[in-house]
Amino acid sequence: MYSFLCLENGYFVPTREWELVKSVQEGKMSVNLQIKLWSEDIGILLMPDELFVYCKDYPKWVYKSTIEQSKRRFIKDVGYIPSFIKLGDLT
Repeated sequence: MYSFLCLENGYFVPTREWELVKSVQEGKMSVNLQIKLWSEDIGILLMPDELFVYCKDYPKWVYKSTIEQSKRRFIKDVGYIPSFIKLGDLT
């Protein structure tokens, strides 16, 4: 865990479990990519209640992060947060 945290902050610490550190890093990158893709789809192909169903097997922070990233995207692109995104906070 220490090696992973150091690697995330730009420091390389030698470890005997390099394969495990790389596996955790790849898993984190995969989840972050999925959050990015889902947040881009909200409002176009995906509604917050559908996203909630997709995220049922993930930790709660995945759903929350996706909704927050979607809000930031809407503020940047449209200038406001649509009401259907705000309803995503209630679930």
